[in-house]
Amino acid sequence: MRFLKRILPALFIFLLAAGSMETDLQKLKMKDFRKTSWALLIIDLQKAYMPFYLQGHVIGAVLSLREAADEAGVPVIYIRDNNETVKEGRPGWDFYQALAPRDNEIVIDKHTSSGFIDTDLEDILSGFSVETLVLTGISTTHCYAATLYDGLSRGYNIIVVADGHSNHYPNAPVLINSFNERLTVMDKVAVLDSEEIIFPRQR
Repeated sequence: MRFLKRILPALFIFLLAAGSMETDLQKLKMKDFRKTSWALLIIDLQKAYMPFYLQGHVIGAVLSLREAADEAGVPVIYIRDNNETVKEGRPGWDFYQALAPRDNEIVIDKHTSSGFIDTDLEDILSGFSVETLVLTGISTTHCYAATLYDGLSRGYNIIVVADGHSNHYPNAPVLINSFNERLTVMDKVAVLDSEEIIFPRQR
């Protein structure tokens, strides 16, 4: 018991310091990212994949980011599943109504997990000279993760919106938290809550 009393204050200070260092690391990455051109990606927020964990909060975060991106002149790109499971014209293929793409926004249909494979996503990003991707959508460990890692392999910086992705598994909170934590230490990846993200002006 005495040992615990001696060690707990030190452990508390260590945890505070570790949290501060992690925050500083994310800010340092963002300083470099803000020198580049960005795009906001909205992945698979289709009716077929709803409901999911914290759906209302995630959709609210994505809507806020979409408005901020539009004001800053940052391209907004929707990625949509179009395969045997979720196919054009079938129930559930459409985007959630509040997130329906607007006229100035781009929609890319994909046929596999990654938004890059067999699509023109990379060509579109190149046309806008994009180097940094802000990722939102579902599902955390599937299409969201596949697009994220594919983007990294192609040299893009990635901003993971910590409260802007989700899934519909029973252990969703654990999956999301562990996913975010693993990525905080990776090069070229910053993990931030939606309210912390400020888009650089690109007009």
